Amino acid sequence: MISNEKYTEILSSGLLLDHYFLLCSIKSGVKPVQNKRIQGFTNLLIKKGYIEDDKLTVKGIELIDDIELETEASKSTGDTSFNAWVVGLHQRCQAKLKELTGKIQVRDKINNTPYSFLPNPIDLGKNLYKVITAYKTKDYVKLEKCIMNHIQSRYEAKSWFPILEYYIMKSGKSKLVTDYENFSEEDTSKANLPGTKFL
Repeated sequence: MISNEKYTEILSSGLLLDHYFLLCSIKSGVKPVQNKRIQGFTNLLIKKGYIEDDKLTVKGIELIDDIELETEASKSTGDTSFNAWVVGLHQRCQAKLKELTGKIQVRDKINNTPYSFLPNPIDLGKNLYKVITAYKTKDYVKLEKCIMNHIQSRYEAKSWFPILEYYIMKSGKSKLVTDYENFSEEDTSKANLPGTKFL
């Protein structure tokens, strides 16, 4: 059931529940009914930037991301829930930071404003979910190794920017996805924690 907050967000975007359910259908891979009314809904969603090339944009995903935050992912090691992976990833990020800095969280400043490098597990999950959905980056092992490489590189650079949230996605762009697409196992020698078991 859709929450009052989400309904208000949809209305304030100039949309109706029909548009919302059309976005959900596209997200689920269900082909919408072909008629003029649905085509009209689709045209508006394209015009407003929620759909592009028959796929959800980041803007579209952000509108409906609450409906499917817990997803099942099939991996070579078996089925595991997205949430379980994110919680484990967050713990491994903390362990990596502790190994490098002695602390499970680090902060850096821009214009005297402090920023936390590691987001909380919920925000980490939401950001990763958007990237995985938008870019179809389904290899969790590779994603995790890229994130660990980023932590290592920020430590070596003695600067914690971009913070992990911005590395995953900022303004509709993802450095994580760029690194994911250019990923090489040779670059991961420093990324793995001793004893870390990746999913």
